[in-house]
Amino acid sequence: MFSFSFFPFPYSNRNGIPLVAGRSFISDGTNLIITIGNNVFSRLPNRGILFLKIDSVLPTGGETLPVVISSNGEIRPLVLAGGANATGTQITGIGVYQIFYDKCSNTLQLMTVGEPAA
Repeated sequence: MFSFSFFPFPYSNRNGIPLVAGRSFISDGTNLIITIGNNVFSRLPNRGILFLKIDSVLPTGGETLPVVISSNGEIRPLVLAGGANATGTQITGIGVYQIFYDKCSNTLQLMTVGEPAA
């Protein structure tokens, strides 16, 4: 007898895709910092997809700054496919963004890109 599985790959987000709210979107002159709630990452599986909801506009002059996500005092860079830092041109402010996360490799990869502001 052989073992057969309809899904021979690891599951991601078995209970749906979490929606994480960005509490603030500020610039410190070096980075664009998106702050999310405390303990968000500790409640998630090791890897998967999440939606990041941002309710504030891009800070002035932040178009070229790298985007980082802050939670519990830890800062994690947000990267694009290939590993380049996401900047304010990809995160345009108000909207929902899809992000792949991997806690084992400390990766947050932007999967969707916002439309440039008119």
